[in-house]
Amino acid sequence: MKSQQSKYPAVLNVCAAAVLGLGAGAAFAGVSVTAAATPAAQGMAVAAQTDRIIVKYKDDAAPVAVKAGRVSATAAASALQAAPLSSARKAVLDRAGQQFGFLMKESHRIATGARVIKLDRKVALADAAKVAAELAARDPDVEYAEPDRIMKPLLTPNDSMYSQQWDYFEATGGMNLPAAWDKSTGSGIRVAVIDTGYRPHADLSGQILAGYDFISDATIANDGGGRDSDASDPGDWTAAGECGAGEPASNSSWHGTWPAPSPR
Repeated sequence: MKSQQSKYPAVLNVCAAAVLGLGAGAAFAGVSVTAAATPAAQGMAVAAQTDRIIVKYKDDAAPVAVKAGRVSATAAASALQAAPLSSARKAVLDRAGQQFGFLMKESHRIATGARVIKLDRKVALADAAKVAAELAARDPDVEYAEPDRIMKPLLTPNDSMYSQQWDYFEATGGMNLPAAWDKSTGSGIRVAVIDTGYRPHADLSGQILAGYDFISDATIANDGGGRDSDASDPGDWTAAGECGAGEPASNSSWHGTWPAPSPR
């Protein structure tokens, strides 16, 4: 059996919320339902409620200062806050909200030139979509309007060998780790592994504390000695005939770091 030391999950570092705007509080991700991949395909979970919709008017381009990319963050944020809704557009916005019993006001602009509109309370995504559709139907100058959805990461590893590591995701006999990874990837947690030792690997670099080899029989330990403070894995290979007359030699399984407890 070949070494399987490279089959650890390579977990994507994903922010808890996508920040599209440069203004204060712009920590919601506006994603067009028709133009973007589904959240599940992106490895994201979507909150069931929102109190914002994103509205893009046809004549609202991204601020020149932001597109140029040659201004300070302060100047860019200032540009995004400029040019509030006209009184006519505000009136249409108010009527669309009143149709469903909502009070709405403009919060800020984002880097695409679209505007974040704040509702007076959180509602189901389907209800926010109805308000957005009502506004688009009332105002022909609306390019698009959609709920502002909060997305959270689903930390399923992207390792190409992940499907072979049943012990990570199998709910009955395995560790059922995907549900835990959505909450934490183990930062600040110390894990003791009682197994056949560890092999050097980039995923484990700087993550290993001092360990101990408890095997007193040097032949079984395969490291040329008995108990010691070296917890590295010399392999569980056997020579021909070592496990019985006529038994062939075998390569190491490197079992110790095959079921790593959690991704970094």
